[in-house]
Amino acid sequence: MAFSLPPLINGKSYENADITVNIGGVILTTVTALSYGEEDNIEGVWATGRKQVSYGVGQIKPSGSITLLMQEMQNIIAVAPFGRIQDLPFFNITVSYTDLSLVTVIHRIVNCKFKSNKIDTKTGDTSIPVELPLFIGDIKWK
Repeated sequence: MAFSLPPLINGKSYENADITVNIGGVILTTVTALSYGEEDNIEGVWATGRKQVSYGVGQIKPSGSITLLMQEMQNIIAVAPFGRIQDLPFFNITVSYTDLSLVTVIHRIVNCKFKSNKIDTKTGDTSIPVELPLFIGDIKWK
């Protein structure tokens, strides 16, 4: 008996292989993970009674991280003042989701700084990914 899958209804999806990451005009080729987003500070407003009477919207907090292989990390360390990536000036990250069958999507992560530099490796690792938390000033979604 043959097993057949239903046809794809909406076609191709965006995928990790479609991503190009550019920092300061340099395309990074060893990005293994990328995380970025923003969170609104939305809080309920309380008055008399036991239930919220309204809500307020406060600050927008962007956050994110980038994970690179150690060889790319060493290239960044080589150009950092005194070898500290945290002392690099602010930089922008452009993330492009490009595929011939889809509309190109470009996100700009603005005014970034590396918050820390920490290597974590263990026996059996065949590569050493380095996760770098980012300070992010803003995210331009379009």
